[in-house]
Amino acid sequence: MKGLCFRCEHRARYLEDKIQPRYECGQPALGVYSCYMFRPVRPLVLKQANKKDPRPILSMPMISGRVCGVRIADGKAVAKKLKDGIAVFWQRIK
Repeated sequence: MKGLCFRCEHRARYLEDKIQPRYECGQPALGVYSCYMFRPVRPLVLKQANKKDPRPILSMPMISGRVCGVRIADGKAVAKKLKDGIAVFWQRIK
């Protein structure tokens, strides 16, 4: 694993809005191995950029159609205990 920063919501927020709760969050070329503020990146709602494009979205590279981000999906981070640690993922709020 390269580093938690490259998969963290705080890094994504820094790259978009220049908000950084920690010094490391604002260093795009660096990543830390351990962090007490890690938060998984929130998922996006996507839509096809061109409605007339027959290619499927999220297919193989060079075959898939272009997508645009619509908004950040609603949900909450959920942790699931695994044999060798925990997995954190986003779950939709019903």
